[in-house]
Amino acid sequence: MTARELAAAYECDIADLKRFTEEYLHQIEEARYELDAEARAESTAVDAAAAEQAEQMEEPLEEGQLAGFWITSKSARIERYQAVADELLKAIAHGKGDATTLREARSYMMYVANELGQLPLRGAKTDDGSEVSYMINGVDVEMMK
Repeated sequence: MTARELAAAYECDIADLKRFTEEYLHQIEEARYELDAEARAESTAVDAAAAEQAEQMEEPLEEGQLAGFWITSKSARIERYQAVADELLKAIAHGKGDATTLREARSYMMYVANELGQLPLRGAKTDDGSEVSYMINGVDVEMMK
């Protein structure tokens, strides 16, 4: 939040907010440190739980066990990729995206092309000996700046 938004939320002016911040800076920094410490502890706990779960999975899952997961179905994966790419492209078209959004959309399009076997491996040689290169036509990045 900006100082103006904070001042409006607490129904005070920016000068009062500044005085408050200066007066209680030490307590504010302590609270921020405690929140960061809690977040780190939570992250560590999640990592530990994931490591424990990975250890418990000694044997690989059998094909029958994988059947219920969307990630194991090629068509379901492509559907999910398409849904994400569509949302990213809508954001770009409405001016809400940036260069990162454009790169993400490009990545999802490449994932689908890889799934469909339409992209040879990077650096692969074609039948005539030339190298493979890709060009994806889309939004002009310069216009987004």
